[in-house]
Amino acid sequence: MLCTNPGALGGGEGLLDPVVPTAPYAPGTTIAASIDALGFPRPAASTTWLAYPGAYSARCSSEGGADVLLVAPRAGAPALGPTLPTWGLHTADGNIALGNLERLVHRQAAAYARRARGLSLHPSLIAGMGGLRGCAC
Repeated sequence: MLCTNPGALGGGEGLLDPVVPTAPYAPGTTIAASIDALGFPRPAASTTWLAYPGAYSARCSSEGGADVLLVAPRAGAPALGPTLPTWGLHTADGNIALGNLERLVHRQAAAYARRARGLSLHPSLIAGMGGLRGCAC
């Protein structure tokens, strides 16, 4: 296995920028219960998404024959707990670093557009890459 830290792609420790939906994912399902059991707050908001920049630090570690991303809360963020003993924070994978990943995609698309001969991205596409629609980011 291998570990990639979205907060520090070159290695080491980095900050994670979670982005979470304000509405529960698939209410009434097992996956929804697992996500809720992580302990991530979901306050009432008028937006579709909530961002928590720098709420967690992360670093890759090799433990027990597995490479894992260790996540620690910062600045009053809640400690996230595993929903099943062998899952770790797996149910948070999609959101725990969504802000980091969104910025990475934006940078890569802009770099590609600069390098491509005469290619430019349509302004609406660039605007769409600048933030999640309906996000309190």
